[in-house]
Amino acid sequence: MVLKALPVNKRWEYIPISERGSENPTKFVLQVLDSRIHGIVHDKLNSMEMVRSIEEDYENLSAEDKKKVATDMLARLPMNEVAYEYVSCGLHDWVNFKAEDGESDMEIKKVDRIYGSKTYQVVSLSCMGVIPSEIVQELYQELIDKTFLSEQEVKN
Repeated sequence: MVLKALPVNKRWEYIPISERGSENPTKFVLQVLDSRIHGIVHDKLNSMEMVRSIEEDYENLSAEDKKKVATDMLARLPMNEVAYEYVSCGLHDWVNFKAEDGESDMEIKKVDRIYGSKTYQVVSLSCMGVIPSEIVQELYQELIDKTFLSEQEVKN
């Protein structure tokens, strides 16, 4: 099998699981992301932030207490942050996504964001903030499924 280029900007409609079978479901128009955005956004998953689990002033602790704190640190991986950013890049539009009143259609707003040296149009933070978290996770998974090679493609 010959390796094929990613169909960058290829678009498709995704209907969330909770909307499937509805008479007039909400649809999210997604697009395949280029490998630059994929790499830059997913590099954030490769970085960990160590967070102290206590609120005390670390610098003023005794050496013995500092050892205790060092064993009581938490690692934070920005998984949800990555999902939101990835979806903001891969979400092109939506259809029948209602405003809080349940009647009027939400307007999607885009802003410019620079990744590397290239400027991309992405969904604004205010628009991303009104999409339910479970739906963002679904959209993220759908985008990942369309971006990565399948197991069969990797084997060949």
